[in-house]
Amino acid sequence: ILRFFEGTRVKEWFPLSLPKATTKLDSEIFLEFNFEEAIIGMLSVTLYEGRNLKNMELVGKQDPYCKFDFGKNYTKRSKTVKKGGRNPYFKEEELLFWVSKDNWHNDLILSCYDEDVGSDARREQGRCPGLPYMLQDEGKQELVPLRNKKTMPGELVMKIEFLPAR
Repeated sequence: ILRFFEGTRVKEWFPLSLPKATTKLDSEIFLEFNFEEAIIGMLSVTLYEGRNLKNMELVGKQDPYCKFDFGKNYTKRSKTVKKGGRNPYFKEEELLFWVSKDNWHNDLILSCYDEDVGSDARREQGRCPGLPYMLQDEGKQELVPLRNKKTMPGELVMKIEFLPAR
C-alpha cells in the first residue's frame, strides 16, 4: 500500500477472489488510486442563493435557511431569509469550518429548512466533499443539487474555498 503514497496516480488491474475460496475467479477489476494529502486549515463556504426550492407553505412565502454539518457535532446555520420564497438570496453569507486531522474526510452535508413557529420543516438535502478543495489554489463556485427523498427539487449556489493554515 505504500506505493500509493508516493504522490503519483497508480492505475492497475487487480485480480478478484472470494475469501477462503479454493477455486480461483477468472475476473479482474481496474482501479485508479491517487493519494491526496489532507491539509489543516479553514473551509470557507459563501452562500449565494437557492433556486427552485420546494415550497413548504400552504399560504404565504416561506422563510428559508440552511444548516451545514461537517462531521459529528460540527454544525453551522445560515441566517433566515424572511419571505425568501423558493428562490432566496442569502446575501453572500460566509460560514467557516475548521478542517483538522479529525474531520478532513467528512463530507459537508447541507440541508434547507423553512423556519416556522413550533418546528422547522426540512425541504431538501445535499452533500459536497471537502477534500477536493484542499488541492485548488482558489475558490470555486458550485451549483449543489438538493434532494427531497428521491426527487431533485432545487439547488444551492455557493462558493467553496479552502484556506490552508500557515
